[in-house]
Amino acid sequence: MSNKLLIIDGNNLLYRCYYATTYAGAKLSSANGVPTNAVYAFGNVMKKIINNIKPTHLVVVLDKGKHTFRANLSEDYKATRNPAPDDLVPQFRLMRGMLDAMNIKFFENENFEADDFAGSLCSKLEKDDVDIYILSSDRDMWQLVSDNVSIIVPKKGVSNTVLMTPSELKKETGLEPYQIIELKSIAGDTSDNIKGIKGIGEITAKTLLEKYGTVDEIYNHIDELKGKMKEKFINGHEDYKLSKELATIRRDLEINYKLDDLKLNINWNTANDFFREYDMKTLVKG
Repeated sequence: MSNKLLIIDGNNLLYRCYYATTYAGAKLSSANGVPTNAVYAFGNVMKKIINNIKPTHLVVVLDKGKHTFRANLSEDYKATRNPAPDDLVPQFRLMRGMLDAMNIKFFENENFEADDFAGSLCSKLEKDDVDIYILSSDRDMWQLVSDNVSIIVPKKGVSNTVLMTPSELKKETGLEPYQIIELKSIAGDTSDNIKGIKGIGEITAKTLLEKYGTVDEIYNHIDELKGKMKEKFINGHEDYKLSKELATIRRDLEINYKLDDLKLNINWNTANDFFREYDMKTLVKG
């Protein structure tokens, strides 16, 4: 049996768990008043995915701070995002406590995002005998899809998922994985506050990428563009370059762990102590 590495996009999943349980009216707390709904749901989803995928290795990648290298490149990057709800904020620390108790490794660094750790892990381990699954609803991760990297995409709340493979990505978007970056670099992304090229929307961007493949090739054939379209690309060249840098997941971070260091070996003694302490009794393993 080949090795299977499950990479969980921690902040992404915790946010999704929070809103899924909040809208369901399940704002759970422990007996001593600590909000637990998001972390409790996180544990349940992780348990379900582990049972379904049966990974041999597991790691959680996290966002640690807002001022990453991308914020240094553009002060507008993610500047329009709302702060986390008050009852979610303490659950980020609680999630880390749960992972520690379960003996699950997690990566975080104030200068980089969870995506960058995921991308660097994929690059580091691509020559190993390992199939990689990334649990995330972040479409940026789709640029990492390959023959041995699949994205588990939660679709309805956190319960149903779709497996994003190269063929599924082509079917869903009409794009190759590398073109996810190209698309965002010209069409922009309002959720991350990435400009792209002013006046170029997603439909136009996809049409151009279908014909030329990359944005650099569009610029190499700039004289084939007509009227306003040509003008938009000429005027938006600097915005395109910055947008592409912001949209590209780093794959070169120094990761000192080897695959064997990420073996899934849950410490159920300390995990059960944690679950009991925070009244997450259904997660206790007997």
